[in-house]
Amino acid sequence: MITQEELNMRNYVVVIDRSGSMSDSVSSSNFMSRWNYAKESVLALARKCTELDPDGIDVYTFNRTFQKFSNTTHEKVAEIFKNVSPNGGTDFVPVLTDVIQNHFEHSDRPTSVIVITDGEPTDGVQGQRNLANLLVNTTKKMESDNEFGISFIQIGDDKSARDFLKKLDDELVSVGAKFDICDTKTCDEMENMSLDQVLLDIIND
Repeated sequence: MITQEELNMRNYVVVIDRSGSMSDSVSSSNFMSRWNYAKESVLALARKCTELDPDGIDVYTFNRTFQKFSNTTHEKVAEIFKNVSPNGGTDFVPVLTDVIQNHFEHSDRPTSVIVITDGEPTDGVQGQRNLANLLVNTTKKMESDNEFGISFIQIGDDKSARDFLKKLDDELVSVGAKFDICDTKTCDEMENMSLDQVLLDIIND
């Protein structure tokens, strides 16, 4: 079980979905765009993560391709949201492949990844399989279950996306993963938790 103190000994990476559907409303009762909702959530997460990792965090934005912003503070995160707008499809594999490679090739500390998204891969079942395979193969390179953790935080109320993300959370080991490295939450669930608890849940899943 990871402790609060050990949160300070990790690398933090925030991955932001910038696909076109992120411009839609959060829900029928909340007309804020998913993109603006993501901005508020990511700024809070980035502020907490940079407290724990003073060198700054890595931030990615992605749709079919991705951009990486290294050693980012929460002030720089605000600039990213000003300069990037939602468009295109959703492909988790290229961006997460880069995150995973950086961890195994360049990091001397455990890594926690927070993915802010509203949906599932644009490529349907094949895209889901590709992501699951990537995560399963990642676990086979790990020496301990605390070495690498990833949390998918869903914005919006897309049921299909929710079901897919829950499968990653609940069924990864049953399809061959060495460790259970995934945690999923909705933004509504996250609002009732401290940011410390969100980060602890990524690691202790």
